[in-house]
Amino acid sequence: MTSPYWKFFQRTIDQLAQRSKIIANASPTPTTPPIRLATLRSSSDISNWAVGCDGDMGGRSRAQLEYVGGVNVSGGEEKHAKFSGVLDPYVPEQWKKTLEDGVKAKSGYAGLRTKTRTTLFGTACWDLSLHPYLAMRVRNNMAKGGGASSGSVSNSSGYFINIQTEGAVRSDLFQHRLFTPPNSHWHTLVVPLSSFVLTNAGETSDQQLPMLREKIRTVGISLLANPDGNSTGRVENSERFDLDIEWIEAWNDSNPDVVARQSQDGNDSEKKESL
Repeated sequence: MTSPYWKFFQRTIDQLAQRSKIIANASPTPTTPPIRLATLRSSSDISNWAVGCDGDMGGRSRAQLEYVGGVNVSGGEEKHAKFSGVLDPYVPEQWKKTLEDGVKAKSGYAGLRTKTRTTLFGTACWDLSLHPYLAMRVRNNMAKGGGASSGSVSNSSGYFINIQTEGAVRSDLFQHRLFTPPNSHWHTLVVPLSSFVLTNAGETSDQQLPMLREKIRTVGISLLANPDGNSTGRVENSERFDLDIEWIEAWNDSNPDVVARQSQDGNDSEKKESL
């Protein structure tokens, strides 16, 4: 296994190479190939992610991220990560006691995100100023038509894409709903970064600010239990989730898939397999 010190050194070298390349090119019309933000195709890739849920603080939800490799039923090679677990809306009594009157306790959440990438130059950030789209390769194994049951997360519960930028308020997140097609096949989903909404502590911010796209710290996915569920803690009220993830990228308008979808209906936010 690669040591943390070697990873730190490698990130520093990559950051130095990236800065040197920008200075060396100095082109008024820079090329904008896709930027790979995250790859989940090996066991070592899993170590670059942080996973959490309310179970870490006394709740009953559970979440894990594991590498899946091998041969699928069609004979093809499988290399991806599986984000799975159980959402439970049960609210521990101690949570209720610490809240002010009139504030409703919430539970039943899980999430994962890329770890902060520290270097000798500080925290490494992605510059997506020339890449207005976020794309990801995912498969929702709990989608309707894919063996989902009433106790599983399809699209009735909320999957969200989360983006954290380099800002003064660390609890600020830009979010967008992640809707997967109603089947358990692999899909490449695309969402315009301009469609993300600024949130803080899970609530939409009253003052919406533009995303600082040249300073992206982390990307991730989270989900919430069905808001119609109750807090009795009974097993039948919990929900299973099972989402496969292969990669996350930033795209620009010249990407063939973006161009093809734009030509289909001329509407970025409503195109097929877009969010």
